Amino acid sequence: MLGLLESPFALQPSSPSSRSSRSPPRSPRNAKSGVQMRTRERKNADAASEVSSVSTSVATQADEWEAKALDADAFEDSNSAGRLQRPDVLEVSEPEFEELAEQFFLKMRDGVRVKVTKIPASNGRGKAEENCDEEEEVKEDVSSREKSRNKLMFFFLPLGASGLFTNRPLVARYGGEYDILTWCYRGLFESDEPVSARRMSIRDHAEDAREVLLACGYHCADVVLAHSMGVQVALEYSLLYPDLVKTMVLMNGAHGHVFSTAFQPFMRIPYANNISEWLVRTVLTNRPHKIFGLVLSGLETTYYAALMRTVGKLVGTKTWTGLSGEDYFAQITRQYLGGVSMNEKTSRNYCQFFQELDAHSVQHLMHKVEHPVLLLSGRFDYFTPPYHMSEMARVMPNAEHRSDWLSTHFTIIENPDFILRHASDFLAAQFPAQDCDHDLN
Repeated sequence: MLGLLESPFALQPSSPSSRSSRSPPRSPRNAKSGVQMRTRERKNADAASEVSSVSTSVATQADEWEAKALDADAFEDSNSAGRLQRPDVLEVSEPEFEELAEQFFLKMRDGVRVKVTKIPASNGRGKAEENCDEEEEVKEDVSSREKSRNKLMFFFLPLGASGLFTNRPLVARYGGEYDILTWCYRGLFESDEPVSARRMSIRDHAEDAREVLLACGYHCADVVLAHSMGVQVALEYSLLYPDLVKTMVLMNGAHGHVFSTAFQPFMRIPYANNISEWLVRTVLTNRPHKIFGLVLSGLETTYYAALMRTVGKLVGTKTWTGLSGEDYFAQITRQYLGGVSMNEKTSRNYCQFFQELDAHSVQHLMHKVEHPVLLLSGRFDYFTPPYHMSEMARVMPNAEHRSDWLSTHFTIIENPDFILRHASDFLAAQFPAQDCDHDLN
């Protein structure tokens, strides 16, 4: 009786004849090992099935982005001999300005083409040049181009943003008063990748900004509005070309060496930069395109969409829900990661740009930035802690700093009313009810 209770086969009836015809019974330990092996095999099979499903989803998403990129390339090739018109494959993030938005490509000094987005002011005061020649050299005499007399707001985008979707509240607020201009950084999205990796530094992006500005018919930006990576590009731009900018609004950014302060929101911790360096280098050397694709596939679930709708209802702002609906958190996340995982080139250079941000610094030259500057930070910013902007405000002669206690690195998303309120007060003081003349003569 004791032997039957110990055996895993005690509950299976068997006759003497059948017992004699089978092989000798296994010991309890061997039987238990067999059950564990079958359980392990079943789990492995389930895991393999799940991985296959995720891989299929990622491949489908990647194919969609690749098809979009190929369509854009085909459009460029078919129009290489003439002037680029606005392509249908390049969508505008702001539906209310879709009819006015212009998207085209400009060739830079080294032959790299960057994608430019321009939204003329919708106040009826006229419209700047509608198209720029793809093969046009920006070194030509700018007086031969069409002139614009609208004020210009020049957006320097955060790393990973393929358009103005993270700045929709600002575009909606100022789109009727200012011409809106921005570009995709070289090496990302539809913009070309330079031959040498050394041509994607922060200085190269600042030089691209100058060429985009002049090629589109402006001699000066009334407002440079920058977020995250764009802050360092804007600081470099203002130091290289101080006459090409009048004032700046800088959000959630740093003056350089970002790894030295990343994930250190309240104070610098010795040797903590090694963790960020290791993390970026590990992703960069282990197929970042697939890593970002796997993360994106996890966001394409019903559970994630429901979670983001709940978050939008609990902590969402009326400004964003009025523009994009209650699921705007999910929309922004999917659009951001969808862009980063768009193709191998973008994923790889996205990681390298973090290294470029760490290699760059203007800390020793901040006292030379004499433009009026509004610095806006989030008190719990773990990527570019607010003491970066406190240090800027102490050194820059005409800078003022405002910090939001309720936001992190994405203040424009988490608390857009804070950004709009302080930006409106600052710009009203800088441009008191008078138009800016952009006559190039």
